[in-house]
Amino acid sequence: MAKQNHREKSSNRPADEHHLIKLEKQAGCRDRPQPAWAKRKSQRRREFLALGLILGLAGCASVGVRNPTQGAANPRSPSQIFVAEFDAGKGLFQVNRSGDELVAFEQKTAGALADHLVADLSKSVVPASRQNDSSRPRGDAWLITGEFVRVNQGSRALRGLIGLGAGGTKMETIVRVYDLSGRSKEPVLQFETTGGSNAEPGAIFGGAFGALPHAIRNAGLRGVSDDTARTAREITAMVGDYYTKHGGQLLRSEKKPKILAAR
Repeated sequence: MAKQNHREKSSNRPADEHHLIKLEKQAGCRDRPQPAWAKRKSQRRREFLALGLILGLAGCASVGVRNPTQGAANPRSPSQIFVAEFDAGKGLFQVNRSGDELVAFEQKTAGALADHLVADLSKSVVPASRQNDSSRPRGDAWLITGEFVRVNQGSRALRGLIGLGAGGTKMETIVRVYDLSGRSKEPVLQFETTGGSNAEPGAIFGGAFGALPHAIRNAGLRGVSDDTARTAREITAMVGDYYTKHGGQLLRSEKKPKILAAR
């Protein structure tokens, strides 16, 4: 009988009182502190989502090869590869320099690309060295020449603060490979490279993938100098692939070149 009276009293409460009690219960649940395991699970979920975003955008960061063409002559397998500095005079350099500073920057970029190529080719394909004079070497060797088409410095501040492609850099080149054995004066291989800075998040994303000091400190590293090293690796991959297809044996396993769609 007492239980029945309690139910009757409860059922006789005004509707707004029931609603008030419901809101108080919900508020109590919200005010309750989140357990440590739930916080860790939420943090891991955010980190996995951030990692997925980075990996999804990473394709925008790599350097690729476009429009590869091969000459009619069958090249002789080289015992050495010479690397000439790429011509930077005709390229579009969108950097925060002008006059003598721009010329020095162009020369520095061309020299850095040649140095990277010599190192990468010597490790993976055949011994390589710089060609430092205007005359072409002769003999059982290949010569790699080329030119810069575009170098865009981007924005270091945007890369450091936002990342994920914001303020990104860009480097585009044309590469030509000659067989110096005298069989042909035309390049035996020609292709273009294109690519830019990576998709690493900047400081505003915080957490495990974008702390402010780390992002600002390393923003400059993800610039033209990084593009230069990646471009050299892609050129090496393309030359190594061509070398093996014509009977050569690599010094060590090399990644396959990333061939992009023609434009």
